Amino acid sequence: MKRAIFATAVLVAALAVAPAAEAKAKRPPKLTVMTQNLYLGSGLIAAATAPDRPTFEQRAATVWQNVQATDFPARAKRLARLIKGANPDLIGLQEVTRWYRSPNGVKDGNATRSNILVYDFLKSLLRELGKAGARYKAVATDGLPTDIEAPTALGYDIRFALGNVILAKRERGLKIRRKSFGQYKAQFTINTPGGPFAAHRAWVAVDATFKGKRFRFVDTHLESEVPPTRLQEAVELASKAGPLRVKGQKILVGDLNSDPKGRRPNDGPESYKAVTRTGFQDAWPKAGRGLGLTSDALNNELLRAPIPLRYRERIDYAFAKPHLPVLKAGLLGLKPGDRTPSGLWPSDHAGLAVTYRLGR
Repeated sequence: MKRAIFATAVLVAALAVAPAAEAKAKRPPKLTVMTQNLYLGSGLIAAATAPDRPTFEQRAATVWQNVQATDFPARAKRLARLIKGANPDLIGLQEVTRWYRSPNGVKDGNATRSNILVYDFLKSLLRELGKAGARYKAVATDGLPTDIEAPTALGYDIRFALGNVILAKRERGLKIRRKSFGQYKAQFTINTPGGPFAAHRAWVAVDATFKGKRFRFVDTHLESEVPPTRLQEAVELASKAGPLRVKGQKILVGDLNSDPKGRRPNDGPESYKAVTRTGFQDAWPKAGRGLGLTSDALNNELLRAPIPLRYRERIDYAFAKPHLPVLKAGLLGLKPGDRTPSGLWPSDHAGLAVTYRLGR
């Protein structure tokens, strides 16, 4: 009798555990995504609005000095540490930049392309991620479409190419099935005394499978200085003809340069609304703590804003459509200990990491 009772108890316990284990096994996976604007290293507007050629060349020289002072190789070490801590599965990067210069004495702007590579942000970041033990690879790029060259008062030209790149964690369960990219039709060019400044904004996307769940992941950076152009880009991004047109799950990350509260005069809510009114859910209000401000700290062109770092607007986002459960949303790169040994903040934007429950 006792043996029969014991056997029955074991069977009942096993039957109780089995459904719980089965439910856990079928639970949709957690997916963590991140967006990070790397900061090209200097502001550009002062040079772009110079009144004459000598002033332009002097301001272009200041741009180059700022890029050297903001020392991306040192910042890459801190960014790699932040990424490792957040452990995202996919990362959307903006302002991924290559800086070049010409030989001494060659100062002819676009007539001769400068090809002496000085800084390669993507290469530096991937190297530091590897050193940190964080296994990532670049899986898609938009080709760094903004490509500008300018003469300087230093006796040579400088040139930069920048755009967007998606990194994927090297892990079992994450597969990249297809990649795509495109430039927005809405673009603008400033004609300066040193030549044209043409900002070619773009998007980059991957179609991915994560633990059996399919989705499209899109990374973009909308226009920063011209609100009408930015709005046209946002409308194109979210339109039926844009990269978010596919059926099924979509996740969009990036720097929209648009604050939902319109906290800064040049970064109103229009572009943000152009995305959210098409059904994309902003992750921060669901799981973030505080205002979630990510950019535009005072006196931060050289990344030496005082502690505590106080950003003034929220322009970096993660969106999902259809809506997904948001388990966690946090900002990165705001702590004093996140700075380089010389005191540089990792970027002029906070990173944003969001964890979703992928599927229902």
